[in-house]
Amino acid sequence: MGIHLIVDYYEDERPDRREEFLVCMRRNLNHPHIEAVYNLGSNRYAPPADIREHPKYRSHPTGHRLTFKDAFEFASASLPGQFVGMCNLDIFLDDSSSDWLTAEQLVRQHNLVLCQSRIERAADGTTSQDQTFARLLFANAQDAWFFIAPLEVPNAAFELGTLGCDNAIADRIRKAGRIPINLGSRFKVVHVDICRGKHGANTNLLHAQESKERDTVYSRFPERDGCYLVPDFDMATSLDAIMDALSIAPLHKYRVICDIMSQIIKIQN
Repeated sequence: MGIHLIVDYYEDERPDRREEFLVCMRRNLNHPHIEAVYNLGSNRYAPPADIREHPKYRSHPTGHRLTFKDAFEFASASLPGQFVGMCNLDIFLDDSSSDWLTAEQLVRQHNLVLCQSRIERAADGTTSQDQTFARLLFANAQDAWFFIAPLEVPNAAFELGTLGCDNAIADRIRKAGRIPINLGSRFKVVHVDICRGKHGANTNLLHAQESKERDTVYSRFPERDGCYLVPDFDMATSLDAIMDALSIAPLHKYRVICDIMSQIIKIQN
């Protein structure tokens, strides 16, 4: 029992940003419930010696930036029956207040895939929730995923960490017959992105600026082929409150109620 965590290690030209990646790698390698950390990124970069020589570190380079398809295929072939996670490089798993053994049991018992929203780490080590993402109950802000291998997911050849990937992969997971669920409040993943000053309100702008500076593709827009929102389960307690917060018109609200009733109730005359 334990997590087999997949990441995509690369180096940033900014020393402060590179150090944030290394903080997360080291935290995950030393996490008591993580069995191993698998670097499936390009073989262009090698982490520092203390990471490479860590007994939990594994290197299986793909030769290119990691896609969800790569991760699922690796897990299915190499880690059948295991509790597998994958996360962005600037994420580490909470090791103080999150019961990851319970998380694994829930996933195994209920055919779930955890699509975890994050909390933000400040320079002083404290954590908090991003209030911009909180407005939609973190339905569009997932940075780590956990499942039982094997898992075959259709149309998943897009990269972790690109804009829209979180809601796109939730859609593909649903189509694969698993239940995507965000239990971010229970099993916390911590986002370390202090040097760039990144937050919910400036995410799109920051991605666009960096894409222009590096002459890279801004986004492949995987959400355009299917998009599924996964709000934090423990925050989504009232359908009326959500519809009111979204300012849904009475007729639209009525259609939502009809859709829900039609999914649950079957008339048999």
